Amino acid sequence: MKKYLLTVMAVAGLVSCSNETDSFNTADPNEIRVAAQTIDASTKAPLDSKTSSFRAMVLTSSTSGDYTTLYAPNAGKYMDFTDQTTKKGFVDAEGADSKQYYPTSTATQQEVYISGLMPAAASTSDESSKSDIWKYDAGNLSITFDGNDDVMIAQEASAEKGSDASLSFNHLLTQLVVKVQASVGDPEVWGNITKIVLKNVGGKTGKIYNQFAISGTELQRGKATVSTTAEAASEAVKFYNASASGSATSFTDTEYSGTNNSVLKSSQSTATTVAYMLCQAFDVKQTPGDTDLVLDVYTTRNSSTPKTVEIDLTSASDLNTAGYAFEITLDFQTNEIMASAKIADWKVGGNGTGVID
Repeated sequence: MKKYLLTVMAVAGLVSCSNETDSFNTADPNEIRVAAQTIDASTKAPLDSKTSSFRAMVLTSSTSGDYTTLYAPNAGKYMDFTDQTTKKGFVDAEGADSKQYYPTSTATQQEVYISGLMPAAASTSDESSKSDIWKYDAGNLSITFDGNDDVMIAQEASAEKGSDASLSFNHLLTQLVVKVQASVGDPEVWGNITKIVLKNVGGKTGKIYNQFAISGTELQRGKATVSTTAEAASEAVKFYNASASGSATSFTDTEYSGTNNSVLKSSQSTATTVAYMLCQAFDVKQTPGDTDLVLDVYTTRNSSTPKTVEIDLTSASDLNTAGYAFEITLDFQTNEIMASAKIADWKVGGNGTGVID
């Protein structure tokens, strides 16, 4: 299954008409169609050219903020976008055309309300077997993420025959990119890095959650917070391999399994990108001195007892980290790991540091 890291994305829905009831005319060629920005699935970075494709779940309703009953329940609820300009119609989970149409001019209800979610199922089997995609069940929308899913929703828009609609997808999670280096001292004493674990979020004792269960009202607003009904299982949200070449960072779907000591030895002046994660959003206060993230770092020097790293993120103002990316640098010195963090690409917000003895 493809996973993506996007900037905020605009989606334009175009005019249309008809369906399978008395209020619709399936012979009308003006189906509901949408055009969208494409992305590079191999790097999970924004793409300016027109060479990649992606899928979104796109829901329609006759009632704003209520998706309990879909506008066209027997039609497809996915769209496969191939470039930034080509308009696409609805398809089913297997990618076959399954069109939706706007109401005819004689229908009482003219407006159709449209919302979008990512990531979406890539096949019918995905719908039943995968948890890291959005699931729709009689108005209930849910997803379980594991660290490499860019979970997004689009604020509801309305459209009718003869008008256009736009959807802007918003990141619900926070991106963490981990870099390592050994600026001073002897990195040899640490051996290899074997594992990095996210221990706490939003404070020294902050819990980790990895599920969304959202309502039509949240779709209407285009904003949602993580469900706190059940705490995530230990290490359910993982780090994955990442690398950088120049200013470009590449993200993979391979779970991070460690970094050889040779990387530390060669990273004296420039930190090396090794891992990334997409985790729940949390609140950061402007006041410095608070612990916002806690990592456990395992090395061959301390294979059973990790080195705990507390990280303080200081921003220019109080903020919620949804849609923000942070670069976290772990500096392996002779007797300690020093940590620093700064805001990266998604949004600009501030920076932060932390030191662990």
